[in-house]
Amino acid sequence: MSGFSFQKLFLLLSLLLLSGELHAQVSSNTIAPTTIAQAIEAELAKSPSDRYLYNHADAFNRVIQLRALRALGIDPPTAIGEATNEILAVPPADTGVTVDATKSSTAEQNETSIAINRANPKIIVAGANDSRMYSSGMPAYVTSDKGKTWSTKFIPIPKTDDLGALFPLPLGDPAIVADDSGYFYYAYLAMDQNYKYNNLIVATSKDGKTWVNGGYIVAPDQVGGFEDKEQIAVDLNPNSPHHGRVYVAWRHLDGQTGEDICKIASSDDRGKTWSSIVDVFPGTTLFSSLRTGKNGEVILTYSVPTSSSGEGDHVLALSKDGGKHFGVKAVRNFNDYPINAYGRDGLKGDSSFRAYPYISQDVELTTDKIHLVYGSYETLDNVNYAAILYYVSSTDLGKTWTAPLPVGLANPAHSTLAVDRFNPWVSVNQRTGEAFVTYYSSEDDSDENVLVAMYRQKLTATMKEYPTMIGDRVFDPRLVKQKGSAPFLGDYIGSDAFDTVFVAAWTENRKGGSDGDVFVYISTPKPSGSTVNVVDEPTVVHSSAIWLAPPSPNPASGGSISVRFYIPRPSVVTLELVSIDGSIVKKIAGEYRETGSYSESMPVTGLTSGTYILRIRTPYDNAMQTVIISR
Repeated sequence: MSGFSFQKLFLLLSLLLLSGELHAQVSSNTIAPTTIAQAIEAELAKSPSDRYLYNHADAFNRVIQLRALRALGIDPPTAIGEATNEILAVPPADTGVTVDATKSSTAEQNETSIAINRANPKIIVAGANDSRMYSSGMPAYVTSDKGKTWSTKFIPIPKTDDLGALFPLPLGDPAIVADDSGYFYYAYLAMDQNYKYNNLIVATSKDGKTWVNGGYIVAPDQVGGFEDKEQIAVDLNPNSPHHGRVYVAWRHLDGQTGEDICKIASSDDRGKTWSSIVDVFPGTTLFSSLRTGKNGEVILTYSVPTSSSGEGDHVLALSKDGGKHFGVKAVRNFNDYPINAYGRDGLKGDSSFRAYPYISQDVELTTDKIHLVYGSYETLDNVNYAAILYYVSSTDLGKTWTAPLPVGLANPAHSTLAVDRFNPWVSVNQRTGEAFVTYYSSEDDSDENVLVAMYRQKLTATMKEYPTMIGDRVFDPRLVKQKGSAPFLGDYIGSDAFDTVFVAAWTENRKGGSDGDVFVYISTPKPSGSTVNVVDEPTVVHSSAIWLAPPSPNPASGGSISVRFYIPRPSVVTLELVSIDGSIVKKIAGEYRETGSYSESMPVTGLTSGTYILRIRTPYDNAMQTVIISR
């Protein structure tokens, strides 16, 4: 670490985490923010197309920041490796430990994706944009016991492609699916060593721990422009003529012409080789949602702006020949979200966090029924109110659709235009036929309309099901800062459903901090005679701080309470129950624990009725929750 101060290291890591906070206060012996800003401007001045890509693609925004750091004589991947080793005393190669490499309030993870292993539903894999991806590879947050414990593994850094140009820099935008034979597929972007060209890769794994990269999707003679925001699907129907085929769809940005093109490619050998690329829709397209149908149809939905005033169409593209040709038609139109102070679509005021009225869908394979949720923005008498989601379905592959039904308004108390609902993700359980949507909602914020929580609602013909808050807290998304200092939760969340398991993943900030962490919710059916779910609460899979869940049950009248917690680095952990006079009345003595999520049973027998404090302590941090004993 000679010649490289910790102050510089922290600033570097903040930038690499995509925060873009170029005006943060730093000491006089660090790299001046104006110097970094000038370096970024110098990079953008090299090519008009770079500025266009910088403003339209999050991944390219990261590229420019990396180029700027390199121009200042800093090698980001090497620096991050040193940071992981130096600050936390954890070898970078030890991929079985989940850590926050920055120990910084600006460290974020976002754009989550998650999948359940079809051969063993106890194995679940989530992914996200993560600071360590530049040096260690894309992260895979893995559980082999249905969410009780988690570890972090890293996909190997990509190798040389046919151009002879190295792609050593994983660039993010993770998308994960699972097939029906026990394989996970993890799609992501990678950049060459000169930060000039990027490509797409799909890695595979059977256990979520050991990963193998496939071949590059874009062929050597097609490299150019910028690939962005890919999504992935696999044909799960054994009776389909394309059973097992893997599809990846993405948007290709041409910085010279300013045109976006929706593209797709497929693989029949688990991502080792890829078909020729098909242009689905030439024009400005936004984030896509990709699924397959009963007879091998490829169903691709995306959003297309149609006017400068903020309107657009949510569009469905359908292929009946395995992704070779597509027919395109509009599904529903939308009103775009207001422009925030950062010049991007956003919510909740002038300095709002980023969001966009994206579309999401999944297909019931036995009937070819498409369940689709799309975003829009409510206006009344030319007054903007809030983001809203609508549910429609189709049983004829998109020819006709049911009348739109609002998502999340089953509770009359929340039926107001002041409530924002956004970032939907739809999943169908092919074993049961049930369809669910998860989304962010502000309906629990009765005052300033700036707080949101994660919700799930079952998709039905009436939408009268009561939405369920699947997070255990309401948080302020404006604290999760990302691109260009604009608060950013990510452009998508993820969910999956199989057999008896439903999972959802999202980003939220921790209390007292501004960083975004990865949360996972796991739900299984109620056992016979039971009134509670086996697992029905969110679990932290990556956090920069200790996390302690509210104990259950609470109030407690029995002999014990269930305690769930997460520690961000290996340490000795002590659990204590403290009375209001400060006395420790129950204690689980300090035990050494590796990084991860845990569940403990703490006895409360012999305690009188009253209020107590549940406290978790480590040598570096602590957290508390209130417990009520009711006899």
